[in-house]
Amino acid sequence: MGFKGVHNILRDFGYFDMAPIDIHERRFLFRTGIALRYGPSSGDPRELEFYLTALRNFCKEELRGYTLLGIDLGEAPGIVDLIIWCFSCTKEGKEACKGICSADPKCGICPINHCCIYYELR
Repeated sequence: MGFKGVHNILRDFGYFDMAPIDIHERRFLFRTGIALRYGPSSGDPRELEFYLTALRNFCKEELRGYTLLGIDLGEAPGIVDLIIWCFSCTKEGKEACKGICSADPKCGICPINHCCIYYELR
């Protein structure tokens, strides 16, 4: 079992500090600039751990105090990961998949395009 599988299981069992980083999260974190701003300066953006660290740092610095069902998002990158995945995935027939920040981004309808580097540079 790989990085994503292990982190997915841990997150699903309530270890919300874990996040199964995949292409959806990497794409979103890179396009929005979160990976560049919150990723480790000595890290390698080709590595999944780089994006997990960026997501953890972003949550701690920007989302602390915001709660969802009593869970502080500053301590729960795994919950934020679920939100990012729903925003970015493209599985046909899945109501939760919005496909906004997918391989074929829909920047024109994105509610956060005003703070997205990718949108600004397009």
